[in-house]
Amino acid sequence: MNIEKTTSIIFAGLLLVCGYASADVAVIVHPDNPLTSISVDDLRNLYLGKVRTYPNGDQAEIIDLGDGTPLRTQFYAAVLNKTSAQLNAYRAQRLFSGKGLPPNTVATDSEAVAWVAHNPQGLAYVDKSKVNGNVKILMTIQ
Repeated sequence: MNIEKTTSIIFAGLLLVCGYASADVAVIVHPDNPLTSISVDDLRNLYLGKVRTYPNGDQAEIIDLGDGTPLRTQFYAAVLNKTSAQLNAYRAQRLFSGKGLPPNTVATDSEAVAWVAHNPQGLAYVDKSKVNGNVKILMTIQ
């Protein structure tokens, strides 16, 4: 087998894996939250710790997925334009300068859904397939 054919096969395999690895990401809130949508800019500002309130002025409490989860990587790239390492460095800088604490984290989508379902100020991102009737979707990211 020649090198071009081998490279093509490897590239096609990577495309297949990447296609299966990405999921529709749902940004969720408690069902009593009055918001029906949120902009990417507002979401970015919440996850960067620049604001602590929703656009309507209500207090927001965000939850993050644990470091190294594929969905976290996908969310950070799509919404924050950062890698996990870049965001961890950014949050460490903010922490040491007294500008804010990083959000709490959970290990799984199911934990994030349960947390938001029991927290009226809660906001999280999860795999859309994990959403149930106990939370409300504000946005879907593909």
